[in-house]
Parts: sequence; C-alpha cells; structure tokens
Amino acid sequence: MKLGDLLSPELVICDLSASAKKEAIAEMLKKVGEKYDHLDTDLILESVMEREEVEPTNLGRGFAFPHSRTAAVKEMIFSLGISRKGIADKTPDQKPVHVICLFLTPRSMTRLYLQAFSALATFARKPGALETILAAKTVSELIGVFSKSGILVRRELLAKDIMHRTLITVPPEATLKEVANLLFKHKIPGMPVLDKSGRVLGEVTEKELIKAAVPPEYRKAQKTKKILPDPFETLVSKEDEIKARDFMSKKFVTASESTPVTKLAYLMLDNNVRRVEIVRNGKLVGIVLRSDIVGKIIRG
Repeated sequence: MKLGDLLSPELVICDLSASAKKEAIAEMLKKVGEKYDHLDTDLILESVMEREEVEPTNLGRGFAFPHSRTAAVKEMIFSLGISRKGIADKTPDQKPVHVICLFLTPRSMTRLYLQAFSALATFARKPGALETILAAKTVSELIGVFSKSGILVRRELLAKDIMHRTLITVPPEATLKEVANLLFKHKIPGMPVLDKSGRVLGEVTEKELIKAAVPPEYRKAQKTKKILPDPFETLVSKEDEIKARDFMSKKFVTASESTPVTKLAYLMLDNNVRRVEIVRNGKLVGIVLRSDIVGKIIRG
C-alpha cells in the first residue's frame, strides 16, 4: 500500500488555524467527527491528550504523531493536519511542529498502526520532506506528495521500524568510571561495546557493574561469614584502571533490520536478554529493547 493511500481527502487540513497542539488536534477531530458523526470527539480528545501527557509523541523534524486506542472506533482512522506557521511544543530537536499525523485505532489493532507510523516516520526522516509538504497548497497536492514518496506501508512490522537509531556505545578501552557515568547520564541500563569498525564485542550493563564489584569469592564469603574488604570500595578505587573489556558480557543477541518484531520477542525470551543488537554487514545500526515491544506494541 502506498503511503498516500492512508489519506482520506476529507480528513486532511492544509492550513491549521490553531496555535497550540491541543487546539490543533481538536480542529482535526472536528473533521473526523464530521465524517464519523457517531464518535464523541471530546472524549477522544481527552484520550489523546492523556497519552500526550504520559509521553509527547513529537518525533522532531517538525512531525508529531498523536494517537489514541479507543473502543469507539472499529477501524483505524488517520487524519493529517499542516501548520504553516508551526506550533511550539516540547520536541526532541526544539523545532516547532508543522505536520500532525493523528491516529485513532481500535484497542485490538496494533500492526497496521505501527506499520503506518513506521512508514510516515521514514518519510519524516527523508531530507527535504517537511519543505516538500509545506510547499503543497491543496489537499490533492499533499496526498500526491505522500503517494510519490516511494514509501510503502508494509504488511509485517520489522526491527528497523521500532529500533533506536541514536546509539550510546563505548569502546573496549573505556574505563569503568566512564561506563558508569554514561549509564547514569543517559538513564540507560546498558550499552554495547564496539570495536573501531563498529562491530559488537559485548555489552556493559548495571548487572555487569555489580558483578565486577562482587566477584565469586565475595559471594562465597557470604556463606562462610568470612570478613573481606568492602567490594564496592575496592571497585571504586580501581575505577580508572578497570576497562569495559574486563567486565563486559559476551552474551548478546544480534538480528538484521529485516527481522520481524515477533521474532525479536522470541529471541529475547529464548535467550533471556533485555535487548537485541541490530546489525548490517556485521556493524551495529540499531537496538531494540524489551521495553520497546511493551511500550510501542503492547501499550501502543
């Protein structure tokens, strides 16, 4: 299915008048209500904004993807709104929102929404995409921009559709102190260790840090009640000497960008891991976390 096939002309607004995100979504929902007059658009607006309060759906690059799962709809409804002047909101790149892609989906529908979201997000990342959209002045021109993008809505959700592309990594020479600081700074539980060519050598996680502090002899001492020096003090005293290669885990799982998300879930369960490293020609290009499957697919 072409990206433009998602668009219904009556649900496209070429020039939103609203200057705030909530009002813009309300303006779009008014259009939705005109086509689907059985819907309580005020209630749906509350649902959309509740989701926004939990985590804003601004992608950056001028695009936002507000969404609501609701029992009020039986099929996915997609509305597109364009703000010519831009809407100030909290965005990853501090740029105003110009393109609002509003999704309403049944509670039981996940796949089509994620496929559509992935296709639109891919389009949003294309150089010049926003400028091309803003240059379109009519509904038919807008739909044409999406149809001619060459991007398709695929039938199956793949790793590349949900993977993290901005990666925090360390070289094997990184010190324990540097690793701990990065984990704390970015609020992440772990990260890959890469060689100079970008190949994965292992992973350093909070678990590995604790294991480095409490080696087997300390665990045995707990049973014999033998008194040993505080392991954490010992670890901290050597934090500039211990390297990532000394305590990284070599148990990690890789997959390609074209791996179905369902297979990623099986890989996580079968190997008891929290993340899968996504590689292309042996080099790391993304990461899918267990929380991504919960947050983006199960929770939506």
